[in-house]
Amino acid sequence: MSAFSSWSYLVRDYLTSLGYRASLGQAQQILAAGLGHNSLASFNNHDKAVLPHARQVVIDAALMAPRARELGFPLDGEQSQDILTSLIRTIDIQAPLVTTGTYVLEACRVVEDCSVRKGVQEILDKLSGTVHNLKAWNAKALEPLAANPRIWMWEVVGFLYVSQEDEILEVPIATEVIFPRLGIHLLGEGRTTRFRQTGDATPYYEEDYPTEFDHNSYD
Repeated sequence: MSAFSSWSYLVRDYLTSLGYRASLGQAQQILAAGLGHNSLASFNNHDKAVLPHARQVVIDAALMAPRARELGFPLDGEQSQDILTSLIRTIDIQAPLVTTGTYVLEACRVVEDCSVRKGVQEILDKLSGTVHNLKAWNAKALEPLAANPRIWMWEVVGFLYVSQEDEILEVPIATEVIFPRLGIHLLGEGRTTRFRQTGDATPYYEEDYPTEFDHNSYD
């Protein structure tokens, strides 16, 4: 069974739990709306074949509720969010469902996982050091998802930790992460652009800093 079919059954089951008699086709239309399409036919024509190749699938509860109401299921915002929560918890699917809000974590992951970090060597050469660590602190979308048909751009800020002979320096950095758009709400693996230093390097003492970073705000 395809991911879209699995998700559609979950949407139908949730509507049934609310006392509605929904068909699978109606559930598919609601799901297609959450994936940015005006109709199920639009999803089938543009994104159905690409879905198995997507790394992430962005779903929007705010788009599902109006479509559900059009079909005779007066869902409120909380109920639409409940559908979303159920879908995101689903296992055994080809690509994970995410929201635009959780993409902060995805953008930070791309930065920390990337093997090619253009611009980092320039910082290391200037400070005569080597890489101790790199941590992404936070991220923000530079444009709405629908703004560019080919990519979705984010800016990620963080710290490059540079080892010198007798100390570690903390260097504030920033970079852009570019996610290719495979479909309306379907995204491929992100890549980083050139890292740049955004402030002065300061001495870093690991014991003075928390081990977990807060991704909930962007300064």
